[in-house]
Amino acid sequence: MKIPNLSACLVVGLFSLTACDDVKPPSTDIRVMTRNVSIGGDIDRVIAAASIEEVPVAVLLTWQEIVANDFSVRAAALAAEIDAADPHLVGLQEITTLRVQNPGDMAGGGTVPATEVAYDYLETLLSALQDRGLDYEVAGIIADTDAEMPMVVSADPLAFWDIRMNDYDVVLARSDVSVSQVVTGNYDVNLQVDLGGSMLTVLRGYVAMDATVGDVQFRFISTHLEPVAVPELQELQLAQAGQLAGMLGEGTTIVVGDLNTGPGDATYELLESSGLSDAWIDVHGTDPGLSCCYMPNLRPGRDLDTRYDLVLYRNGAMSLLDPSKARLSGTGLIPGAGFYPSDHAGVTVTFTTE
Repeated sequence: MKIPNLSACLVVGLFSLTACDDVKPPSTDIRVMTRNVSIGGDIDRVIAAASIEEVPVAVLLTWQEIVANDFSVRAAALAAEIDAADPHLVGLQEITTLRVQNPGDMAGGGTVPATEVAYDYLETLLSALQDRGLDYEVAGIIADTDAEMPMVVSADPLAFWDIRMNDYDVVLARSDVSVSQVVTGNYDVNLQVDLGGSMLTVLRGYVAMDATVGDVQFRFISTHLEPVAVPELQELQLAQAGQLAGMLGEGTTIVVGDLNTGPGDATYELLESSGLSDAWIDVHGTDPGLSCCYMPNLRPGRDLDTRYDLVLYRNGAMSLLDPSKARLSGTGLIPGAGFYPSDHAGVTVTFTTE
């Protein structure tokens, strides 16, 4: 008689008292994803403004790009990526809330902060995930840069809005993942930007937690390091990476994020020296796995040409992670939209535990 859906060990157990204690239990797959969401417009245009007079026009141009790249459409595409990858944990960078004040007071020297929410990327993405029947919760969130700037909306008569941008790093956990010991923070060293005569601190942050998938426990850290746009920023990025390395502890650890570094860079070598291995290289070898960057306005015009979105890991004494799969997502235009989900691709890695 054929007995369906039973392991050989269980079948033996049905007909004898002999145990199968020496049979290794099935391994557990752990899937993690890193996804830079992108604000959807060229923020560097604003940072590069040479004078305070140029800022309101630069903000307007960036705002127009953000509006054109409708985040509800992008969120639906991002949710589809997450649905297809089915990760246990997702590290999100550049999750943005945009608030407006109309009329604005900054151009006239006012200091009242904008409070009316125009876009809440986290709320919109969570709603898109729910629409697909996916059950993810916010396991940790850190507030990074909080910046408010005037935006010209009319030349005659001259009128302004104020636009306030709040940037966050977020970790989403699937409902069957247990998390504890959540620690969030901003790095001790951050970029200072002269924004048309006003100094802005560009905060970078991290979200760390203990996670349990099945019977496997590990430390999970998601972060976003400062990019090295000019050589002078290398020491700043190294300082942030050094602080990150100090959080690793002794146990099994997975680090994901837009680390703005790659093989051959000083920061990458620092992280390697802390015992972290690069899951993409372990799976794909010399395949570069390019994940960055499309045009800041998310429109065609530039191909992915580097790999800054990393999944790094280090094994502890109790759990052994073996990366078995690594794939990119979000590398095509959203059908019917004409823009990409983000200026980065997503990276998902599957670890098999031993």
